[in-house]
Amino acid sequence: MKILEKKYIHPLYKIKEFAEFVGLTVDTLLFYEKIGLFLPHEKNEETGYRYYSISQLGTISQIIQLKNLQLSLEEIKQFLQGNFTMNQKLKMVQEKIFNLQSLVQIFKIFNKEMSYSAYIKEIPEHIVYTYKTKVAKSIDILFIYEKILNEFIQKKVKIKQPYNFYTKYYDDKIKFEDNNVEIFAEVLNANVNTKIIPKQKYICTLHNGDYHDLPKAYKFLNEYCKKANIETIDYPIEQYIESYGSKDSANDFVTEIMLQIK
Repeated sequence: MKILEKKYIHPLYKIKEFAEFVGLTVDTLLFYEKIGLFLPHEKNEETGYRYYSISQLGTISQIIQLKNLQLSLEEIKQFLQGNFTMNQKLKMVQEKIFNLQSLVQIFKIFNKEMSYSAYIKEIPEHIVYTYKTKVAKSIDILFIYEKILNEFIQKKVKIKQPYNFYTKYYDDKIKFEDNNVEIFAEVLNANVNTKIIPKQKYICTLHNGDYHDLPKAYKFLNEYCKKANIETIDYPIEQYIESYGSKDSANDFVTEIMLQIK
């Protein structure tokens, strides 16, 4: 590259030369300047010529690396200004992975896949309202969901959309009456009735059909874990993806079974 000036510790280069050296286009550097992300070392106001210094290589290299990590230009700008951390981006990426995993399961539902398959799901840290109770029948859980939602509306509790409810069963065996359960409702703001659930990993499967056939899904998942040498911890969790209210027939119900793993 042709040296233009030597009055600085580092020589200065025209925008085209600098762009070619760092593997970007002139238009990209001009756009970065326009949004205040990366400015030239010097700009001649009379000619409009822009000059860049080798001392700026560290910054532009960092911008390129962060862009490759899927950070937006605004996020990169905030990061360089110290207003955005990599931990924040990591949480965003983890949530995106979780949403994609959920989307895959939704596709399976619409395709009406009836055979069981196991999949790993990581749920990021989240805030939940919890409610422990004993229900005479499993269907009563859905009525409790509705009761909680009405309470949230009255108390102006902010919930995640679409709303996320799930139920943990504290019984040693599968049964459909007199269940000891804990209901979790994901909310966006913490208060005295909420707690933080840390990031957790689950082995899951989808059950299509009547709740009374759920033992088949549990049997599949337990056998899968045994063969794959996967250790499960804590009590099982169920999410009712399609149930009473959204489906007329129990044969169309869709339930996700989740077993926490290390």
